[in-house]
Amino acid sequence: MPMRVRIRIEGADEVLRALDKLPSDARRELKDKMQDVSEELARKIKAAGAARGRQAARVARTVKALRGVTPIVQASNPGKRTLLGSEFGMTRHSGWYAAGRYSRDHSPQYYPHNNEGYWFFPTARAEQPHMAEQWHEVAAAVVRDWSA
Repeated sequence: MPMRVRIRIEGADEVLRALDKLPSDARRELKDKMQDVSEELARKIKAAGAARGRQAARVARTVKALRGVTPIVQASNPGKRTLLGSEFGMTRHSGWYAAGRYSRDHSPQYYPHNNEGYWFFPTARAEQPHMAEQWHEVAAAVVRDWSA
C-alpha cells in the first residue's frame, strides 16, 4: 500500500466550486499546472529521503508526483516493511532480522518509532505553506483566464 500526501489548502473549496462552472479545459489546465507543483514537492521529499539514510533513500527512489487539482505525492513500498519502517521507525526487528539467531543483536534495524515521521511527512508539512501559496496563484490565474 503506497504512502500518499495530499496538501490541504484553505479556501480551496470555493475555488474548486468556481472551477466547476468553467469548461473542463480549465480544470485540465489546473491539473497540468499542479503537476509541476507536485513534482517540486516530490523532488524535495526525495532529497530528504536520500539524506536520511540507506533505507529511506531506497524508498525515496519510488516517490512520484501524481496528477490532481491539488499537490499530491506518493511513495511506494520497495520492501515488505521498508516504507513504514524508514518513515516511522520500528522498535523491534522484523523480516529476516527477526530470526532467532539475531535475538541477542541489539543494533536497530530502523530508527526508533515515532508518530511524526522522519522524512516524508515532515518535509510535506514544512512545504505546505509554500505549496498552498503556489496553488492559490495557479488556481486564481486559471479562474481569471477562463472566466473572462
